[in-house]
Amino acid sequence: MNELEYEAFFRKDYPALVRHLAILGCRDEAAKDVAQEAMVRLLEQDGNVAHPRAWVRLTASRIAFDNNRRDIRRSQLSWQEANLPAAAPLGPAEQSAHQSEARQVLELLQGLPPRQREVMAWHFDGFSAGEIATLLGVKPATVQSNLRHARERLRQAWKQRTHGGGGKTI
Repeated sequence: MNELEYEAFFRKDYPALVRHLAILGCRDEAAKDVAQEAMVRLLEQDGNVAHPRAWVRLTASRIAFDNNRRDIRRSQLSWQEANLPAAAPLGPAEQSAHQSEARQVLELLQGLPPRQREVMAWHFDGFSAGEIATLLGVKPATVQSNLRHARERLRQAWKQRTHGGGGKTI
């Protein structure tokens, strides 16, 4: 990938990569930082990447996971030093309500189990179940099952949110 191809790829895929990371649970600024880091690492590969869209998503996911693990460990150490119990992480239900439909959907996605959320993020980026399975090292049927369960959970959660009916949500 030459410099012009990289620049075009960056401009086109960066917003989608940030969205992918947001679906995985990264906060806005963290998602932007991680996406930037993954793109820099792609540039450092000097054209040795066959599938850049998939490569930056895998790399960004790993960076985000490593950052999250580091932050959790720092938080635990900080609380241990102060002899205070660690605070529970905020979940989607504890976040402030947002007006836009897109933000509401993102909140619902963040309430999915991690694997379902991950598979949905790849799916939203246009990867097929077979491609996702290969990239994640699982069977295509597992990916299809996760997609089916995620869709059903999202359908029920959206129904609960929009109609305010009783019943179980995510």
